[in-house]
Amino acid sequence: MEQPLVLLVSLLLVSFCSGQEFCHEKNCPHVTSVEKNNDYEERLYEATDWITTKVENNDLWAAHLKLKDYCQRQKEAGFKFPVDSWPVLITEDPNGRNLSWFVPPGTRKPENPDALVTLQTRPAGTVYVRVFGGTPSVEKGEENKELLRKALDDAKKDYDHNSCSGAGYEPFLYPVHHNEIWINAANIN
Repeated sequence: MEQPLVLLVSLLLVSFCSGQEFCHEKNCPHVTSVEKNNDYEERLYEATDWITTKVENNDLWAAHLKLKDYCQRQKEAGFKFPVDSWPVLITEDPNGRNLSWFVPPGTRKPENPDALVTLQTRPAGTVYVRVFGGTPSVEKGEENKELLRKALDDAKKDYDHNSCSGAGYEPFLYPVHHNEIWINAANIN
């Protein structure tokens, strides 16, 4: 019960996207669809900036609060970090789990690092995406991650086997959910 609640709370967090219909006329990462089939979509993303914090003890709410506090402190220092941007990413890799918020292009960013929050740039590159609906949960994320990996294996795509991200585009109480699993192509660092 704790794991689904952790993911559900994390997707409650943030709203800012443009281009894709699931972005709700807000600002989202710039992307080009390369190929789409019933199992996955191959997308080419431009480089994007994100604020990121480590998720400790599977406590996504605490990670959310770290990002929110960071944005508030940056606002007080004269920087305007949106606290309502989409998508929210939960990334798992061999080093653990991170929570990230998209930073729209043109956002003025501070030069000083923060002990708990880092500014990261995801490089431009190919990302394989599986879309699924319904209320987000860890179980649905895991199920769709395995389905995406199987589809990529069947298509003989070369991908990063060590990490993946779950992307959410709506608050938890939104009536319809657009959820995604992202797996980077092997050529992205």
